[in-house]
Order: sequence, then C-alpha cells, then structure tokens
Amino acid sequence: MTVALVEIDSATNASTITLEESSQSATLTVETGIPGTTDGLPFSGGTLTGQVRVIPTEDLSASTSAGGAVNIFNSASAGAGLVVYSTNDDPTGHLIVARVNHASFDQAAFYAEYVGTSHSLSVNHQGTGLNSSAANLVSANTQHSALMVTGVEAARGTVKVTHTGTGTDASAAAISLQLAGTGTAAQGIYIYSDDGTTGDLIEANNAGSLQFKVASDGDVELVGDLILRSPDGSRFALRVSNGGVLSVNAL
Repeated sequence: MTVALVEIDSATNASTITLEESSQSATLTVETGIPGTTDGLPFSGGTLTGQVRVIPTEDLSASTSAGGAVNIFNSASAGAGLVVYSTNDDPTGHLIVARVNHASFDQAAFYAEYVGTSHSLSVNHQGTGLNSSAANLVSANTQHSALMVTGVEAARGTVKVTHTGTGTDASAAAISLQLAGTGTAAQGIYIYSDDGTTGDLIEANNAGSLQFKVASDGDVELVGDLILRSPDGSRFALRVSNGGVLSVNAL
C-alpha cells in the first residue's frame, strides 16, 4: 500500500491521507490536537502528546490481518504490539473503551483469533475492595445467555473454577449462585443432554473419595448418612450399616 496524497488543513490541523493499493484506494482523515482548533499535536523527544483521531471516509478492509482503520503489523517485533499504561490516581474514564451505539450492529465489539500455546485472554487482577473483580459481565438481554462457553475437552472440564484456601475462608465458595428478583422462578442448576450422556450427571469428591453421585440413569449414590429434618425441626439420620441394614436415628 502506498500513500498517494497527504492534505493538511491548517485551520483545523487535520490531515487527509489517501492510501492506494492496486486499484483500491481509501481515504483517512486524521485530526491532531483539539478538533476545530489550530492547537497542534506537540512532539517532545519523540513522544506524541494530545489526541489523535482516525476517521475513515470509506469502508476499509475487515481482514483480521491487514484490515482496520488502524493496523499494527508487529511480526518483526518480539515485544507487545500495543500497550496502554496509566498511573493516574483519579481517572474519570475507562482505560480502553469499545462502544457500539447502533442496535443493528451485528459484529463483536472485541474479537480475538489465536493459534498459540498460551491463552487467548489472560487477566492478572491485583485490585482490592468489595467492588473489584477480575471480570464483571452484565447483560440486559432477556433472550440469550449472559455468558456462552463451548469446549471440546477430552479429559478436562469445559469450565474450571479453582478456589485457593487461606484457612479463614469458611464462608467462601468456589461457585456462588444467587436467584434475584421479586417473584423469580429461575432454576438454580439445570443439567441436560440433548444427545444423551452415559457419564454421571453430578459427581462430588472430597479428598479423593467419592461422596455423592447422580448417574446418567438417575441412580443416586451417597456415602454417609442422609440427614432428614421433620416439620418440627427434629433431625434424623437415614443410615445404612456395613451389613446393609437400614436404620433411622434421631440426631
């Protein structure tokens, strides 16, 4: 691709750059400084300060390797392709923003393709406080799931959740579910298999030993007592002895 034309508007400090490749061409308007003013984009020691805006005036390629209004071709560098860094202690805006503001927009706001051996997305969260999470997903769409996860694992969980204990976490949980909203009738956990599975629907292990299992045919296996509570609050243990004798014992 070659730069065929560069035009600079001294009144607005905007540059119009026409790019050509073979028979295709595209025009970009790059505004530097404050739009509508003559405030330039200052350079100091090779550092670019101020606002840079890229405004395409024609459709650009949707290619995930060579498209986009801004394209960073990082193959010659072993370092990061894009870094956004801040030490601001009183921000009023998000560090990176992708905003879609048209209801018929049908492409992803963030999209990644990956064929390497690490992770497509890694978040190293070191924040603190009751409102600081590694990820916060909120959806207002009542017609589809808030989070979709699909995998083809052979001997791993499609979703793996690990809670690392501290010895003072008796009230913590690896997974916590809340069914909120007045009058809600949502189910807490729903398991189904359209094609049918021969594997257990639920299996709970503790210290390497099976404690509870629901098999694919509906059989329930429980190690230990089944605790029952009567309407008056009394508790009873349904117990099977080693000889297979079933008994009910008050607790």
